[in-house]
Formats: sequence, structure tokens, C-alpha cells
Amino acid sequence: KTFKTMTDYSDFDIDFDNGGPLSGSGGVLEQEIEQGIFPEHNENENENENENENEEEEEEEEEEEEKNNNKNMSINKDGERVYHEPIPKHLRKIYLPNMNKQVSVEKEKEIIQTLEANQPNTQLGQTWYILNSKWWKEWKNYVKYEYRCVGGNRPGPIDNSNLLSKDSNLLKSTVMERFHYQIVSEKIWKTLLTWYGGGPTIPRSVIKRGLYNITYVVEVRPYTFNCIRTTKLDTLYEINISKSATIGEVKEVMCKRLSLDPDNVRVWDYEGRNRYKLFKKEDTPITQTQVNQGQELLLEERLKNGEWPEYKESNRVSFGNHQQRSEPANPGITGLNNLGNTCFMNSALQCLSNSYQLSSYFVNNTYKQDINRTNVLGLKGELADQFATFIKDMWSGMYSVISPREFKYKLEQFAPQFSGM
Repeated sequence: KTFKTMTDYSDFDIDFDNGGPLSGSGGVLEQEIEQGIFPEHNENENENENENENEEEEEEEEEEEEKNNNKNMSINKDGERVYHEPIPKHLRKIYLPNMNKQVSVEKEKEIIQTLEANQPNTQLGQTWYILNSKWWKEWKNYVKYEYRCVGGNRPGPIDNSNLLSKDSNLLKSTVMERFHYQIVSEKIWKTLLTWYGGGPTIPRSVIKRGLYNITYVVEVRPYTFNCIRTTKLDTLYEINISKSATIGEVKEVMCKRLSLDPDNVRVWDYEGRNRYKLFKKEDTPITQTQVNQGQELLLEERLKNGEWPEYKESNRVSFGNHQQRSEPANPGITGLNNLGNTCFMNSALQCLSNSYQLSSYFVNNTYKQDINRTNVLGLKGELADQFATFIKDMWSGMYSVISPREFKYKLEQFAPQFSGM
């Protein structure tokens, strides 16, 4: 049975507008809560009995974090030390099921169907959760959730561990939505966690994406950057932060983590270990900076005399992030830098670049006569202009490798689904 509206399930006094028992605001399935049947999950329920235990846990946590300084460090292929961002303790916790809140298999099915039928649209400020698809399928078979479910044994605790990278709360790059994981609402996650226990918890926030075509999406994979200090150039500090964050927030997080004075630090775009650009406006969102997933950021520290360090321009890179040829070569034979996860985009761009008639159309500026810059439904030629700049660089014969950062940035503005890729 599918419940499209609350009137389809009138046996319960349900008021989803008031938040529900899982958010602590009351009003959902009140009769069931009073009888102690419907789960009212509290993440601290199985942790702390009194204030003394709270204090002991805090002391243990401090000791554990101190030990993790070395535990979260690895050596990369260049022999550099990489300090990974530690996982908060509450996200590492594996929960036990609450045996006092168990319900019948029929009741489990009815409650989750009701919650699923009334899941809210994604909005800023919401938190959604990642759930292992294999476990979700086993549970659906157990309760015979849909007509095609064949039944089965009651599944064990929720196990999300195989979705995560080692010692991290980040999803593996190989896992995909629906195949490996589902995104469920906070109410569904906490209800299932109360009945079955398990973990680890993988919360994800809703963010606004796009500059022109704005959408609200669950941010499954946040940005990951490697920060480098000018005083420790052989050490990388990994940071995971939301795509909605600003440069100032990146700086604030890293300064707090490294005990640095924010007034004595400024941030550079350090793509390819070259000072590509100094971020002068710290309120600029990361998505508007052309910074790419996985690249380096430089934390430049002020000298003791109050001056900023002097630096020399690299001879290897000029004109942004393009590598100049040491001697002339055939135009069009130009490589593309991978901007974190852009191998498919780069392959498509190479195919387009090697379509001679198309490339000539843009190199010779013939395309300009066909652009409608007044169409309110169009892109006013901005994407075409950026593609033309890219093609001209590819066919100039000046570069052995170029970085399609500006094109990717412009593409993300009009097609936010490619943001962060």
C-alpha cells in the first residue's frame, strides 16, 4: 500500500509539520509514543547515564585525539607527510538497537512507508543520511515492502562501513547512489537506527548549487583540499569542507586546526604547486573561485617582521596554468590537466578539439555571427566564448599542456550538476 497523503493513514495522529518525535518537537504518532511503541531515538540514550560519565568521555576523547595526530598521518608518493582530517567521535560510533522500542514487522513497514511518503523536499538547513543499499534491500524483503519483495530473514545491524574510505567519513569514489547507497530523511534513518542499531552515521547537508540555475541538493561528497603552509612545504593537511563554504571559512577551519592567527595568514590558489591567485576577498564562495576538487591551497604565513614572504614566479607555468612548450610544435597536439575528476570531460574536449571543422569555426571567430546574445532563455554566448578561448589555446601551438579551469568553471555556472566533479 502506498500512502500519498496523511488521510490514507488515519489510524495515527500524525503531524509532520511539527517535526515529529525524531526531532524532539512532538506531535507525530502521539498515541504510539505514549504507549512506548514508536521509537523516539536519542543518540545519547545508550552513552551517558550521568554527568560523571560525560566528563570521563570528554577526557578519553581528548586523549584519543592526541593519539590520532600520528594515526591520521600518512606518507604520499612524493615522500610528503599528509595529515588527514580526523573523524569526529560521534560519527565513528556504532549504535546498539533499543530493545524497548521494537515493533512488529507489519508495524515497521507501515511506519517507514508513512515516513517515506511524506519525506520533505530538499531545503537548506536539512540533514539527510546515507544508507547502505544492500542492507536497505534486505530490510525491504524482510517486511515485504513492495509487491516484488519476496520476504526473508530479519537483517542484522546497519553496516555503512564498506561505503567509506579508510579512516574517513568520505564516501569511496567508486560507490554510486542507488547501486551502493540510498539517501534517506533524518526521520527514516533515526527510526531504522533505533530498531536495528549499527552505523557508522553518515550525515549530509542540503546546499544551494548553481549560479543561474539554482537547485537544492544533498551534498554527498564535500570538497577535499590539501593545504600547505609556507613554513612546512613538505607537509600537507587534508581538509574536507562543504561546497557552500567561503574562502574565509576554509581559512578559519585550518587556522583553528593548526593554531594559527588568522590575521597573519592569507590563502592562495596553489594549483600545480604554483601561486595561481591570491584570494583577496575571503567572502567569496569556493564554487566561484575555479578551485578544483583535490587540489592544493597555500596558507601563506606572515613573517616575524610583519612582511609577507617574497616569491619568484615559476618558469614552468605561465598564462594561468598552461605549460609553455620549450620549442615550437604542431598546433592541436596539446594535453589537458586532470582537475580532480575530469577525465571524461577532458576526453570529450579532446574529441571536440580534433573535429577540425568545429575547431576552425571557433578559432576563426565564425561562431560569433550565430550567437543570440539577447535570448533570455539562452546563455548569451558566455559558454561559447569560453569554449572558443579554450580551442584557441589548444591550437595556438604555444602550450604542451593546458588546464581547462575557466571552461569548467563557466560550465558549472550553467550546469550545476557538474559542480565539484
